[in-house]
Amino acid sequence: MEVKKIFEAQEFNNVKEIIYNSAKVYGDNIAFVIKHQLENKEVNYENITYKEMLQDINKLGTAFYDLNLKEKRVAIIGKNRYEWV
Repeated sequence: MEVKKIFEAQEFNNVKEIIYNSAKVYGDNIAFVIKHQLENKEVNYENITYKEMLQDINKLGTAFYDLNLKEKRVAIIGKNRYEWV
């Protein structure tokens, strides 16, 4: 049976490629919206673009590298939230 392609899709080998491509293609678009609850019960929303997300990911990677965690496995346990990205 022949597989019929409905549309062309770019293939990626890992999550890193997906993130870098998203930052390149959608750089200034909003990737995440973070809700901040202030002490006076006021709510504030912070927009994170794909470029900012990539910068944050690279900062975390650099921090792991500085902690001599290169080539090590790291597990993060907690609620699902942007800060873990």
